[in-house]
Amino acid sequence: MRIPVIALLLGLALPAAADWPEIQKSGRLRVVVAADEQAEMFNLKPAGEPGFERELILGFTRLHKLELDVVQVARYDERIPALDAGRADVVMGLIRTPEREKIVAFSAETMPTRRVAVNWKPRPPIASAAALKNEKVGLLQGASSWKAATLEAGVPEASLRYYPSLDALFAALSSGEITATVLSASDLGLARRKHPNLQAGTLVGPTTSAAWGLRKADTALKAALDEYVTTLRKTQTWSRLMVKYFGEETLLVLGKQ
Repeated sequence: MRIPVIALLLGLALPAAADWPEIQKSGRLRVVVAADEQAEMFNLKPAGEPGFERELILGFTRLHKLELDVVQVARYDERIPALDAGRADVVMGLIRTPEREKIVAFSAETMPTRRVAVNWKPRPPIASAAALKNEKVGLLQGASSWKAATLEAGVPEASLRYYPSLDALFAALSSGEITATVLSASDLGLARRKHPNLQAGTLVGPTTSAAWGLRKADTALKAALDEYVTTLRKTQTWSRLMVKYFGEETLLVLGKQ
């Protein structure tokens, strides 16, 4: 009796590369998230609020009567390789960059992103990109969009230091090991709840987009996600979730009244 049972289980397994029809047939959507993702973005624990990204994708899976499977990877820079390897169908909370657009497709924008130069009180805030160039800047390892914006602002790459987590980054900032960092407006809004000495300075780089990453071949899945996100962004639900998780200040930084 064991052979038929194994065959049945294998038959129900989701293919390594599954577009929208296969996902609907399986009844499951797999999303990849870094293990140290902030709970306000995507809560990986059963207790507490789901997080902004998790609430968004849960709305999609409930609409289409799918189960949500969460695939954890150790670091942010392991998310796209997990997608490419067929371990997941969607990458959560990915910042759109020209480099990433060569590798993956992006859904409609889930959140506009502004990057902000950040330092630690009581030092004066960093008022300009010219001032940022004179700082010792720390960045989150794997945050390629933050690095690109920092280099674009004129900070020499030799002045950059990299940290494996936001906690390590903020510890270095508070100790004076580094004197500045660059964060997205949403990450700053979250971090200030725990680290009130963080302060925003000048905006760094242009407005970019946070979206969900997909394999380029999964065009039907992209169309389904695009329709859902575009419709949601026109409702009050999106603004309510932004304020719930990031605060009204983040909406102001993003230019949303």
